[in-house]
Amino acid sequence: MPEAARVLRPGGLLAFCMPSPVIDLVFEVQAEIVDLVELRPPEDADSTYDFVPLEWARRWPAENIWKARKPVR
Repeated sequence: MPEAARVLRPGGLLAFCMPSPVIDLVFEVQAEIVDLVELRPPEDADSTYDFVPLEWARRWPAENIWKARKPVR
């Protein structure tokens, strides 16, 4: 996964959505989770998802963005 190479460098930052195989890489290289962004649809949004109702996603995010950084040692 070429885009995940950033987290392999000391100080490298990577943002990814879950579920993702990238989480295994994050733990393998002992990166730290530095942020979690919970995405919520605005009031005027339309949904294309069939697995979660729009009202539900406004209250409990259906998507998240995780940010991980490999510490500089």
